[in-house]
Amino acid sequence: MRSKPPLCLRPMGLARQPALHILSRKRILLILLYMGFFQINSNDDSGVLNGKWSEDYLDGINPAEWTGSVAILRQWHATGCQPVCYGQCWVFAAIMCTVMRCLGIPTRVITNFDSGHDTDGNLIIDEYYDNTGRILENKKDAVWNFHVWNECWMARKDLPPGYGGWQVLDATPQETSNGLYCCGPASVRAIKEGEVDLNYDTAFVFSMVNADCVSWLVHGGKEQRLHRDTNSVGNFISTKSIQSDDRDDITENYKYEEGSPQERQVFLKALQKLKIRRFEGPYRPNSPSSKPMPLSQNRPRSLHRPSLRPSDVIQVSLKFQLLDPPNMGQDIRFVLLALNMSLQFKDLKVSLSAQSLLHDGSPLPPFWQDTAFITLFPEEAKTHPCQIPYSKYSQYLSTDKLIHISALGEEKSSPERILVDKIITLTYPAIMINVGKSPASGLRAPWDQLGGGGTL
Repeated sequence: MRSKPPLCLRPMGLARQPALHILSRKRILLILLYMGFFQINSNDDSGVLNGKWSEDYLDGINPAEWTGSVAILRQWHATGCQPVCYGQCWVFAAIMCTVMRCLGIPTRVITNFDSGHDTDGNLIIDEYYDNTGRILENKKDAVWNFHVWNECWMARKDLPPGYGGWQVLDATPQETSNGLYCCGPASVRAIKEGEVDLNYDTAFVFSMVNADCVSWLVHGGKEQRLHRDTNSVGNFISTKSIQSDDRDDITENYKYEEGSPQERQVFLKALQKLKIRRFEGPYRPNSPSSKPMPLSQNRPRSLHRPSLRPSDVIQVSLKFQLLDPPNMGQDIRFVLLALNMSLQFKDLKVSLSAQSLLHDGSPLPPFWQDTAFITLFPEEAKTHPCQIPYSKYSQYLSTDKLIHISALGEEKSSPERILVDKIITLTYPAIMINVGKSPASGLRAPWDQLGGGGTL
């Protein structure tokens, strides 16, 4: 009797897939694409796993409850290859890792903290705020608290020499590539060097680890740029160490050190390559989406930013600082630090806001807001104490336990605005168990009487 092939090798209707698109990715990539993309997520076919990024999992399993990929593969097979509900990025990556290793392809799981999700391909993550300091929901760009993908080791004969080795494959159905939910393979070296014109989806992966964040104030139907952050995306890029459970930081594989000249040079190089590709790509040269734009503009928008005189610049620094560890069940205590860096008196109005975030960066409605009025003499620093009671945030928390606090400052004599924000991850208080005096000789400890346990 012939034995059945392993689960990860059982076909799932290859004839239903757009074969021309698969073959366009070269024969050497065929197995990777078929097994990794079309078998793992179910967006384009009857793949193994359905993704869901909401708080309602009543008709399936909460992604956080899975402890391994084998149970998912077995359930998928037992139900006649019906997609299993539900998964998120770390679950998709776990299944991909199992499947690829079963095929003999060296594969590892990668975690990226503060992961960019750039949908319009300009290497910019746009965040929007209203005049109360509340972050607004953005249906497009976002910064995920973390994101997980895979790296597979392979030759890339379709690329110039030197771009083989570790390749990024992301089975999470984020965006389509050539009409299908897949991402990669993208050379890790190409990502680091800003070679975003090399196949496949290299620009998208580059933005996950090295995009810039631009904050905008939305008021009266207009948008005013508040701040550009060049180093908040892509932190602590990690994988499991070899022969140990320790974390191996591989951030340097993906980008040069933040703040270094090399990192900025690579970013500008990638940006320029995208502009050239838009000219030479399938889009018309005169279409709005393909016109090259100055770095300060990023993309077409109804931008209202008044021309500022030197006296208009606020020259005030704002910063949040926690006073206690942010433990679940306790009030959150922090201060807003305000520093006047000018030789002029400053009269500030600061709007503060707090709201929960989902792990994909989606904000929930604010549960706490406050207004502070701060006066600063030349070169003076002040602190404004803030406290969010547990009773205020407890019923508004998501399962991700993330709280976004922000402060939007304005000065009466200037049209400029200052924005500062911080993401707080709540943790459960540590539990300390102290063992008391040992029982007298010959007596059983209380826990022994419940069954199990040795003699003291």
